Amino acid sequence: MGFYFANLAFIAHITIVSSIKKTNDQAIALFRRNHLYAYEGMWLKYFWHIFMPCLPIILYNALSLIGVFGNSDSEMPRAVSISTGLIFYLVFSETVLLLSNTLVFNQNYIKKTGVNLISCYWSSIYIVMMNFSIRYIIFCTLLLLFPEYITPRLLFGPLYAIYIILFSAGIAAFLAIFVVFYKDVTNFVQAAMFYLLFASGVFGFVDTESAIGKAVSVLPSYIFVSNGKKLMLGIDVVEFELLCSIGGVGVFMIVLSIIGNRKCKPLVLNYLR
Repeated sequence: MGFYFANLAFIAHITIVSSIKKTNDQAIALFRRNHLYAYEGMWLKYFWHIFMPCLPIILYNALSLIGVFGNSDSEMPRAVSISTGLIFYLVFSETVLLLSNTLVFNQNYIKKTGVNLISCYWSSIYIVMMNFSIRYIIFCTLLLLFPEYITPRLLFGPLYAIYIILFSAGIAAFLAIFVVFYKDVTNFVQAAMFYLLFASGVFGFVDTESAIGKAVSVLPSYIFVSNGKKLMLGIDVVEFELLCSIGGVGVFMIVLSIIGNRKCKPLVLNYLR
């Protein structure tokens, strides 16, 4: 009897490992097609892979340099503050945007090859992680101009980015179901991600004493960015209790999105096909 159950456990283990490997292989294949080969055939294809993720940081730092966002009362260089904030905000916004649209974007692959829905989500996460890695490496390199900010705190950056991705993925995977049936949701999400940038603390901390400041301070985007700056630059105390609370919400959204995707999978597949 023990040998029988051991065989069942071994078969179940092999099945699970095989399923995970298949899902990951499909995700990597989509990641290559949708991202790595996006600039295939262009002379500067490797340049675009580096330049495009860094373009928002270059643009907003240029706007800050000419005084569009006003003067800063802080002694910290605006380039360091804005770049740090943008790195973490873009992790949040890209995760929500890419994952919420991934089922519709990969519709043809789902139709023709039967790609797993989970593989679509993971392929988008790989894109976010690659873009973050490029920005982070460039940012750390530029910090050579400001050596006082090169501290062991920089090692927390990638871990914090993963934390943001996990929270954002739960929201995005849940939204992805609605995007399949209601394409207008995409426009709402894109508008929200664009305007949340200016209420995210990227360009400075808000006054939490005012009514608007209090409303902004509870937004996930602001919590991620403001605490990301505190964690990386050591300018204030990191609000770990608040991050744990929002992490709990993220776990709840992940569970909700898993249930929603399982329940709606037949409808989603039928609608996409």
